Amino acid sequence: MKARPVFLKLSLAVFIVLLPFLAYQVWDVVEAARLRSRVERLKASGAPIVLAAPALGGAELAARYYQAAAALTANDSYTALSIEERNRVLEAVRNGVSWPPDVLRIAKLRVEQNREALEFVDRAAPLPFQGVRPGTTYDLMTMQFVQLAQACAFRAAVLASEGRDDAVADSLYSEVRLMRAVDSGSSIAAWTTALPWLNNVAGILGRAKPSRGAVDRVSAALEALDRDDRMKDAFIRLRASMLSQLVMARPPSLQPGAFVTHLTVRSLDAFDRIIAAANQPWTTRVSAINAVGIWPQPDVFSLGSAGSKRLVDYTRAVAHVVQRIRCARLSLEPQLGLIDPFTGARLEASSCHI
Repeated sequence: MKARPVFLKLSLAVFIVLLPFLAYQVWDVVEAARLRSRVERLKASGAPIVLAAPALGGAELAARYYQAAAALTANDSYTALSIEERNRVLEAVRNGVSWPPDVLRIAKLRVEQNREALEFVDRAAPLPFQGVRPGTTYDLMTMQFVQLAQACAFRAAVLASEGRDDAVADSLYSEVRLMRAVDSGSSIAAWTTALPWLNNVAGILGRAKPSRGAVDRVSAALEALDRDDRMKDAFIRLRASMLSQLVMARPPSLQPGAFVTHLTVRSLDAFDRIIAAANQPWTTRVSAINAVGIWPQPDVFSLGSAGSKRLVDYTRAVAHVVQRIRCARLSLEPQLGLIDPFTGARLEASSCHI
């Protein structure tokens, strides 16, 4: 008779010990089901759930040209410069008009080192482009595209010093079209690095007198970059990147645990709210996104006020890209009625500070 109470006590002890593990397993199943339902809903809606940008037809040829250009990129002449020399180059980029002889010497060397790479950039410029094949892009390649954009700007400045006016516009056209390759990556930081060169387009054109048709080609290329859905698309791609890294790319044995799955579900729900806010007019778009208050990534650093700040910083960075592209357009065609993404009002040249 005494054995039964002992058995019951032992059973109760074992139950108490195992209860947290059982609760965790139940939680894991529940969170996995929640995640599965959200992914299935995204699939049904046609939204991308993996980060992929397939290139087809003529766009595939452009992708190969850009990848070849990236592989041939040389930046030795620029990285070897002193801080003072780099500052002089950056000053020439900022004002666009004054390229002293020593800066032009640096520019000529950079162009000569990248002659073959720039030929591929020029070949790709008139072709359609949808991004490079999945698995072939990486952050270094994106930064190489930025370096090639710099080389295009250097080449345009050299051509302007030689009085080759239409060739100046052609080089700037290739530079603007190359921004499509920068855009195909998921790095806002790459855009931030590229923007000073893009915003120098009008300054370099101001040193030349290209034909109206040559200038119009540059304007049309800038217009194509000016996508009003850029904010929404940035978060859609960020969501696809998150799912690629945390769910789709992992074998079953390495699936995330319940806590990470919970954070992923939380992120997907935040993405839904952010993307809905990104459909609002520019007068309320940025503030509506920031009001979500959650950085939609499944890590502990995305929680609380830190996550809210990251969302604000990211949204500001994307809006800045939109604003600078529109400033570049405005510098060529001042009569355009473009919207400032920060205010929702008409963008004024005085707000551009190119």
